[in-house]
Amino acid sequence: MDEPRPSLEELMSVVGADRARHTPEEVAAAEQELRARLQAQEDKLLKGIRRAGAVAAAIGLLTGTWPLFGLAADFGSGHGMVGTDPLLVAVLVVQAAVGFLLFAAGLAFRRRKDWGRKVIHAIAWVAVAYCVVLGLAWIVSVPRMMGFTAEAVGFGVFGIGIAGVWLLMVWKIKTYFASAAVRRACWHPDGSAGG
Repeated sequence: MDEPRPSLEELMSVVGADRARHTPEEVAAAEQELRARLQAQEDKLLKGIRRAGAVAAAIGLLTGTWPLFGLAADFGSGHGMVGTDPLLVAVLVVQAAVGFLLFAAGLAFRRRKDWGRKVIHAIAWVAVAYCVVLGLAWIVSVPRMMGFTAEAVGFGVFGIGIAGVWLLMVWKIKTYFASAAVRRACWHPDGSAGG
């Protein structure tokens, strides 16, 4: 039967405060165990960064290409519904630009480039603001469209719930990209910035 692994506190005590009470072999073994645990944590963090970067890049690619397909289909159909509204065209072009920026930032973040992390974090802040504004607009617009009926209240609560779920998800994303561990991981071992 294997002996239980020492706790982190026990290992830190062996290499630190109680070092004099232990043999050099015990200290070396504790140092090796600490390095192995640190490497395992580092590997887990880097795997998460690569996954998060890939997800950001995929979302960016979808966000960037969807409006272009919509514009192309609209112009190709001959109906020109989208093309008649310059504001809608501008919104779709901005969405495509932000999507492709997110795609590039996701790829950069996979390579631990700090500019990629900063861009994703900034886009997450914009998404937080969007969720809040959309929620507030929903509260104002539903009674105007439907009056103060039970159906309008149900419709309004449903919309606020959806906006709230999106807000929680985007807030979690924003928090991840702002975390100290992720910020540190975007710096190279030689001390230079990753971006």
